[in-house]
Amino acid sequence: MKEYTVIFESGKRNWSAYVPDLPGCIATGKTRKQVERVIREAIEFHIEGLRNRGESVPEPSIEAGVVTVDNLLELRKAKRAEGGKRSIPLAKVKQELGLR
Repeated sequence: MKEYTVIFESGKRNWSAYVPDLPGCIATGKTRKQVERVIREAIEFHIEGLRNRGESVPEPSIEAGVVTVDNLLELRKAKRAEGGKRSIPLAKVKQELGLR
């Protein structure tokens, strides 16, 4: 059993998913739960097609993660709007927010 990274994206009316390690392997569905089921089937079908054509099946290699970032640019703009037109130094904004 192999585990492939799947990227899920929500749209205005549906969900979509794709597998970076398997180019062209995509799916859509009305809900996240539905697209999870459909992408699993798409992966199996994609791999079966590769094997039937005598092509190699790529090993999973993509890793995904989540990175948290502060939106300091927006905070600086908000501070500037509060205090008029002068620019607020980033260090001061960080200090006021208790950030380093």
